[in-house]
Amino acid sequence: GASQVLLATVLKNQFNTTSKFSIQNASDANVDINLKFYRAGETTVALELNETAIPAGAAKYYDMGTLSQLGASFDGSAVVSAVASGTATPANIVGTVLELQTNNVGVRAFEGVPSTAAANTVYMATALCQVQGTTSAYAVQNTSSTDAAAVTVTYSNSSTQTGNIPAGGKMSFSACNA
Repeated sequence: GASQVLLATVLKNQFNTTSKFSIQNASDANVDINLKFYRAGETTVALELNETAIPAGAAKYYDMGTLSQLGASFDGSAVVSAVASGTATPANIVGTVLELQTNNVGVRAFEGVPSTAAANTVYMATALCQVQGTTSAYAVQNTSSTDAAAVTVTYSNSSTQTGNIPAGGKMSFSACNA
């Protein structure tokens, strides 16, 4: 666990997909969590939520489909931070996301990344474009709370995609656009 977990993609009625995610208290005492949602390409926090006194080992569950504060649709990311309840002392949490198709039977899942694991270079083992009906898409999240990040994705065939990601935000890259 870590005191801050990054959820690179959270979706609500976007790309025929809606996300559900869970944040679990990985500490041995109650924790308070703060969630900040960022729309793709925007620099301001779209929604901020706070949850208090989540017991040790317990999890808080979020269904983007029922989160009315974000409107009818949302394409973005989330940054979740935790402290020991009633203090400013960092506390450990973990997170996981399910992306459920809304027009078919399909699901994808990924783990939230501790902010301490953030890196300037990330290697992805696979980039597919319509290979047996599968296309790879990567969400890149800017972990800075103040500065934009210039991002370049370089594929094995030397083609590139670039983007400028605002602080806290995310950008998606599709292998089919390379």
